[in-house]
Formats: sequence, structure tokens, C-alpha cells
Amino acid sequence: MMQLYWLPQSVCTTIDHLCRLMLWSHDTWNRHWNLVSWKDVIKPKDYGGLVMRDTHSTNTSLLGKLIWDLIHHPDKPWVSLLTHKYLHSSPLLNYVIPPGDSHVW
Repeated sequence: MMQLYWLPQSVCTTIDHLCRLMLWSHDTWNRHWNLVSWKDVIKPKDYGGLVMRDTHSTNTSLLGKLIWDLIHHPDKPWVSLLTHKYLHSSPLLNYVIPPGDSHVW
């Protein structure tokens, strides 16, 4: 789902919270202190992190990859399908959404 839809910040925060609970093995009812901040955990391994990913950043990068493919790889089957069906063969960056149409697709 992360690579298809823009997740709200509250959903990303909840997913990160569940990842923290899984990592530190805490239950949700007791207050606890983590030994390392979440910002340190999501750093790359070379910088002392545990290579876990921040949900919001991952969601943004996956959606950016889709846009990149839509612009730079028109020969991919899914890109040509979406272009012909929804964009009517016009370039993505010049497309204007007609009134009454969905802003998602």
C-alpha cells in the first residue's frame, strides 16, 4: 500500500510506533524509556543505525519512484496502460484534471 497511496502522517507515526514496540519488546500499557532514540535507529548501518526505515520517508520515496517511471519509462506496460487510459496519451506534467474527475486516478 505504501507504494501506491500517500499515507497520512498519523498512519506513518502509528506504523513507526509499532516498529519501536517490536524492536524494544515493550507492551503498550506501561511507560518505558528507550536506550536509543528512533532517529539513531533509522540511520544507515555505516552511521551507527540499525537500518530500519522511517515510514514517511519510505512512502515518499516509493511514490517518487512511480512518478519517475511515469515520466522516464513510457515503455513499461503499466505506464503505457495508465497513459492511454487516463492521460489520453498526453504528457503527465502537462495533464489537467477535467472537472468532476478523480484526483487519484
